[in-house]
Amino acid sequence: MEEHFSVRAATLSDREELIDLKCRCTQLLYTGYLPESYLQKIDTAYAAQVVDTWLQDTACVIGVLDLGGRLGGYIVCEPDRELQGWGIIQDTGADKDLSVDQKWELTRWAIETMRERGCGRIHIWLLQDNLRGRFTFESFGFKGQREMKQISRADYAMAVRRYTYDPLSD
Repeated sequence: MEEHFSVRAATLSDREELIDLKCRCTQLLYTGYLPESYLQKIDTAYAAQVVDTWLQDTACVIGVLDLGGRLGGYIVCEPDRELQGWGIIQDTGADKDLSVDQKWELTRWAIETMRERGCGRIHIWLLQDNLRGRFTFESFGFKGQREMKQISRADYAMAVRRYTYDPLSD
């Protein structure tokens, strides 16, 4: 049976649940990519710092997947500060039991939110080695670009690839 869900903008009252979700999703994302000693540095204190930064940034919009009383996923987006007319998905995370349809609705919410803010195109940086995540965003219509860069998480460097989406083409 399909669980009822909705996507909505996060509020300050979602803070504690967002911190817990951010911590769990980040650890899940980097399991297998970061050594265990580095994964331990991704804790609730780290997640709280990140979530508080999002909540205090007025340009930043956080969408949450509400599963009727609990949060199952989040997506963070904003107009890109470096590329005029672009929106950027800064972060996204979801419990591993979410359906592809639920993940798509969360992503679609971010695309629509950025479109309403005048962003003609959207981009996201995805972990190069995360084939499942890359495939998921490709199935949503994002296209991989040649652009790559190094990011650090818990003092460990990894490669990410840029993916773009043109909302006017859908």
